[in-house]
Amino acid sequence: MIYQKLYQSAIYPLYHWMMKDGANAAIREIDRSEHLSRTELENVTLEKLRRLLAHARSNVPYYEELLRDFPTTGPMTHVLDEFQRLPLLSKATINEHIDAMVSRDLEGNGLDSNSTSGSTGEKLIFFTDWRSGAYRKATVRRSQRWLGVMPGEPEVRLWGSPIDTDRKKSLRGHLHSIISREQMLSAYSMDEASLASYLQFCLWFKPRLLIAYPSVLTVFARYVEQQCARLPYLKAISCSAETLYDHDRDYLSGVFDTPVFNRYGCREFGDIANEVPDADGLVVNSDRLFVEVLNEQGEPCPPGEQGELVITDLENYGMPLIRYRIGDLAQWAPQSSRGRDKYPFPILQSVDGRTLDIVRAPNGNRIGGTYWTILLRNRPGIKKFQVIQDQPDAIRVLDSPEPGTQPDFDYYRKEIAGRCGPDLRVEFIQTDTFEHPPGTKFRLILSKVSDASGS
Repeated sequence: MIYQKLYQSAIYPLYHWMMKDGANAAIREIDRSEHLSRTELENVTLEKLRRLLAHARSNVPYYEELLRDFPTTGPMTHVLDEFQRLPLLSKATINEHIDAMVSRDLEGNGLDSNSTSGSTGEKLIFFTDWRSGAYRKATVRRSQRWLGVMPGEPEVRLWGSPIDTDRKKSLRGHLHSIISREQMLSAYSMDEASLASYLQFCLWFKPRLLIAYPSVLTVFARYVEQQCARLPYLKAISCSAETLYDHDRDYLSGVFDTPVFNRYGCREFGDIANEVPDADGLVVNSDRLFVEVLNEQGEPCPPGEQGELVITDLENYGMPLIRYRIGDLAQWAPQSSRGRDKYPFPILQSVDGRTLDIVRAPNGNRIGGTYWTILLRNRPGIKKFQVIQDQPDAIRVLDSPEPGTQPDFDYYRKEIAGRCGPDLRVEFIQTDTFEHPPGTKFRLILSKVSDASGS
């Protein structure tokens, strides 16, 4: 408790003051937002939108013509009208115009390279600026506070992105983990030995917050249950990157004896919306993001009507992503939803389209969906893919090739054999047709094999 208070009041702000990354100012601004009225917050969001569009018109070549008639003054309704006339932004468009989408004005700012496949499996390389990074830190800090977890309290991430794990392995990342008490365990290794070491670490580290993919966390929970172990210090579990189903939530909550919350986010925008204890649905970080839910005609959906999610990052001036089609479906919560009286932020009732399964290997390892997205996009050749497991000892990889390239299938087979063992048969099938099970938009990792342990 003493260290947590010291970290929150002194260590954390001093570190970011020395880094001059804007995180302290972003935290103060973000924390003020929850005390605004709904109207005040809407005005803040629209003013941020106006400033972003004005910047993009003047400094980003891709948007110069698109925003030629954008009103820099006048009623905010005119800003919104012009904004809603902009074409939606797709991954293909970004990949085609990436150089023209970077701002010419980066004075006092900088860019970090990033990449994703998202829920669609289509590769995207993009940039986020330091400014947006500060606001991402601020919203993560706020959402965890809403879960009852304060900065400096021990946190474990059962995660798998090499971008994140590589940062943790660096000297700076290692020191940050020690000081912040944020530790990462690899979701790539889920064999018996790894599960045993993860449990022993958690029993020693006593995390207050556990962050993980639902599918991977379910595998860990079964091991914890088999060992009759308990993690009594947990305050909350936050699940992300995959769909959190009710039966998984109930099971995880029962095993760990703590509430389980859904977090909706992505590599492009960070935290988008979060479940919190006293609201029904996912509370949107609308002080940092402008979120739209649109029907097939491109018109805003009323509450309860499912539509396409379209997102604008209000803080990424280095490479503005304006009206970006994230590839997911969602619907706004009814006006009567619980939490409307406490939070000024809009609330999403549900998000669909982010389903990743587990591939169960003959060697006993269980491979979460993120492993496959990272593996199959880290070399040129595959534009879009889907991994399907029809049999316990075989998978099919449906892939759409990038024009003018040839995937290195021998490399992929070698990497897969190293993770899943030599007994897993792997078939690559080049195609433009992917499987879409009823009730979902797209499942990147599709398992048709039941787990003998009960999944």
